[in-house]
Amino acid sequence: MEVNHIIIIIIFYFIFMYLYKISLFIQFHIAERIYIFFFVFIFFFYFSLASLHFISPNEYTVVATSQPLIISFTANYVNNSVGMDIYLKQLESDNVTLTNVMTLSNDNTVFAENSLSFILPSNLLGSDNYVIEIVPKVGSGMPFELAHFVSSNFTIEGPAVLGIATPDSSSIWDVRKQYTIEWDQEFFSSGASLRIELWRSYFNTTLSQFVNTSVTTVTSSVDATSGFYDWTIPYDIPSGNMYFLLIGQGDGSGNTTEANLAHGWGPEYMNFTMSTFFTINGGKCHLIHT
Repeated sequence: MEVNHIIIIIIFYFIFMYLYKISLFIQFHIAERIYIFFFVFIFFFYFSLASLHFISPNEYTVVATSQPLIISFTANYVNNSVGMDIYLKQLESDNVTLTNVMTLSNDNTVFAENSLSFILPSNLLGSDNYVIEIVPKVGSGMPFELAHFVSSNFTIEGPAVLGIATPDSSSIWDVRKQYTIEWDQEFFSSGASLRIELWRSYFNTTLSQFVNTSVTTVTSSVDATSGFYDWTIPYDIPSGNMYFLLIGQGDGSGNTTEANLAHGWGPEYMNFTMSTFFTINGGKCHLIHT
């Protein structure tokens, strides 16, 4: 029996004794008192034993994003057939506070043989303090929907990040000249292609914050396993020191507008990697309206 069950039983015992002392002032026959408190004690004892023990995930679980996370458990006095709410949470530094990362299921998910599998989103950050919280619904054998069960900490490995060698923070590139963009070619399998875009960050006075805007497409398709791309910078790129490249697999923005880039870029860039900021010594001046 777990320690928390023992604590619950002790609490119920004191409640039982308190009710018993109160009953002494009520004109019950001894037999009636015995029956009443027997059923009260059995009721609380039953719920104190109700438990759910995680088999997976546990402290040894390491799972990557975009891969299935298997949730399995054993349950005592819990009717899992009525459905449960399932949450992916993170344990904060105080080891007490749980922050909800995402709801894996809030539709009374029914477990088949105490096991279920979820595909983890690709945009989760890597961390070793993830937990699963399960909240049984009404009829599960737990009173008042107050019961919830939390797994041990487990690890989610975030998506691998493409290494971009050049440009770097020291790069100063001139328009009309050719420069080599380099990345880790071992990151990709044969046949993969990349899209490369030039972006710029600037301070938007209307929004009072930095925003990102697409400048030009460097290339819409290049062999990812080559590891490099030679680019001649167009003459009309204005000067600036907050340029960066987005390199990745996908179609890019297309009709993405600056409005939804105020806090980054759209979900179509989820598989793209951002280079460090670098400087371009530009040609003719372009005004950016703010």
